[in-house]
Order: sequence, then structure tokens, then C-alpha cells
Amino acid sequence: MLVNVWGYVQKPGRYEVPSSTDLIQLISYAGGPTEYADMQEVQLTRTVRVDKKITKKKYLLNIENLESINDDDLRLHPGDTIFIDSTGWVGTRDALIIVTAVAFVVTAVSQVIIATNM
Repeated sequence: MLVNVWGYVQKPGRYEVPSSTDLIQLISYAGGPTEYADMQEVQLTRTVRVDKKITKKKYLLNIENLESINDDDLRLHPGDTIFIDSTGWVGTRDALIIVTAVAFVVTAVSQVIIATNM
């Protein structure tokens, strides 16, 4: 069956896996989570048919607490899409990188202005 895994995994993409594959195995096939993956809110999107109407259903799964997840929720279905977002730390880290770069530029410009005024 074809399934998708996106976000903060080592090798995101579309995978053809055996029908017995579960969510944990799929994440493993994708190389596992990256350093900043938020494994407490893994999003599984599944196409379901309800009363002859096809809809998308979303599940949020806490992979860090597998005891709280029903085995049926870990079982994948054809066309499932898994999305693993980043933890809040990634935004903070990126902001710190930008602030550091700006501070470096301001310091360099200040040094040039001071040197030319002497």
C-alpha cells in the first residue's frame, strides 16, 4: 500500500509498504524522527467513507506515550498521510540565529563608523 510521511523525519516522502505496516514501522522506514521532531503530536490524516461520502479524518497521536494509543490507531491504511511537526524550540532557535546575525552586523558597522570618525 502507498502511504506518506512528511515533516521532521530523516527521509520524508511517499512509501510503498506491506499492508501489515504500522505507524512506528513507517517512521522507522523514513529514518526516524529528526532532532526537533514533536513526537507528542503526530498527525495522521486518513480518507474515510461515511454514508457513501468520502471525507478526511485527522488523528493526533502521542508517540512518546504508546501505552495510551489503541493498536488500531497505529495500524496504517492505504493513502494515510503522517505529518510530524517540529517542537517549539525550532522557532526559538531560528529567532536566536537571526538576532545573533543582526547583532554581528550592527557591531561591525559601529566599529567602521567609530574607526572612520577618529
